[in-house]
Amino acid sequence: MMAAPITPANLVTRYGMCGSAVMILAQVACRNVDYRLKLQQLKKKYPEKYFIMDNGACENEPMSLYAVIHMARQIGVDEIVLPDRIKDPIATGRLVTAALRETIPFNQMVVPHSTEPNEPARWIDSYLFLSTAIRDAGLAKKTVYGIPRYLGYTNRLLICDQLEKIETKDTFHLLGLNKYTQEIKSYTRYPFIRSADTCVPVLQGIRGIAIEPKLTDRSKQAMNYDISADNFPDITRQNVKLFVEWAENAG
Repeated sequence: MMAAPITPANLVTRYGMCGSAVMILAQVACRNVDYRLKLQQLKKKYPEKYFIMDNGACENEPMSLYAVIHMARQIGVDEIVLPDRIKDPIATGRLVTAALRETIPFNQMVVPHSTEPNEPARWIDSYLFLSTAIRDAGLAKKTVYGIPRYLGYTNRLLICDQLEKIETKDTFHLLGLNKYTQEIKSYTRYPFIRSADTCVPVLQGIRGIAIEPKLTDRSKQAMNYDISADNFPDITRQNVKLFVEWAENAG
């Protein structure tokens, strides 16, 4: 599984390149020229890393698909996340359908939302047949798929169990983790989980909180994606290292 630590713009070089994948925040790249230029340089320096551009981290800053594509072109990303609406499968379907009418020169990730109570995994799996350009589906941590909630406010483990039962041939990305970085360990047994991103290791580290051995709830904390002080670099570095190891070195 590829790990993509999410960092504030000013710390992307220090911690954002530690995994095999890099999650780029489209809104921040749009407004922060230094971040955008830094990402261009990093993509050239690390061509083997898989760059993904997401426009969902800043929900209060809507960004058009055209703006996302423009930013993605400038940086040279490998994949973009298609637009979606949390817990709204109808609106998400319309947005994805509209996006697929456009010529998008990148791999694409779709984020399906469903309120169907019956076999949501099959519904999610079928979403990937909409276009050959769609390489994988993102499993959002806040999505309700019509089954009992699990692991806090996510039910992704149950979805993964169902995907395993139907022997899915597709691949999936975990869009964020919930309260604890250790959550990633629960997904390493699923071969179809291609990658995962999270801001938790950096979010905790810059506050001087180590993610091991104590479980620390981050639910009331938020990341300043533009700039954050790095007052505890040793702790942050170790947090990110653990996340990458748990995700990428699972037996």
